[in-house]
Amino acid sequence: MTEQDANRRDAILQAALRVFATRGYHQASIKNIAAEAGLKSPSLIYWYFKDKQELLYAAMERLSPLMQQVTRPEDLMALPPEQFFHAIAGGYFAVFNNPDGGRVLRVFLAEAAKDAELIGVVAPKMRGVLEILMAYISRQIELGTLRPHDPQASARAFIGMLLVYIVGKEVIPPLGVGLPDMDTYADEIVSIFLQGLIP
Repeated sequence: MTEQDANRRDAILQAALRVFATRGYHQASIKNIAAEAGLKSPSLIYWYFKDKQELLYAAMERLSPLMQQVTRPEDLMALPPEQFFHAIAGGYFAVFNNPDGGRVLRVFLAEAAKDAELIGVVAPKMRGVLEILMAYISRQIELGTLRPHDPQASARAFIGMLLVYIVGKEVIPPLGVGLPDMDTYADEIVSIFLQGLIP
């Protein structure tokens, strides 16, 4: 890919994030995204992305490096537990270092409540993170690094601790009152989580 192609692809992704954040997934059109990206022809988007669903996946990956790692989990799986759980927390929280991250989440939650199709589009990526967590925890139990327990329950519990923070900061601000910064919170929950699981 040439530098010009890489720049155009990046501009399309940035435009897609803005359009998804303001219009939602279903109301966003390729034409809207092309206009936001400054493209003369909407068909140029198809040079870089097969369809709107692929564009949504790429936009999600742009928001969170964790989504990129779902397709290549080997590096994550090799980390010691403290680094692994910090990487997962950092991946979730990275979404909200982008100003469009919170807006995309709010629009997604509003649409997902009434749209099973949208859940079907996004769920595989979200499920991928959960599966990596479960696989990692299972492996650490086998190695004796973590005590025997239900990996599915602990994986969901860890994600739950992340979601409570995100919802408090981005969706229901009264729940976020008194929350520390993201790094401090990540340190605390990783410590609490691992203290309960270390043999």
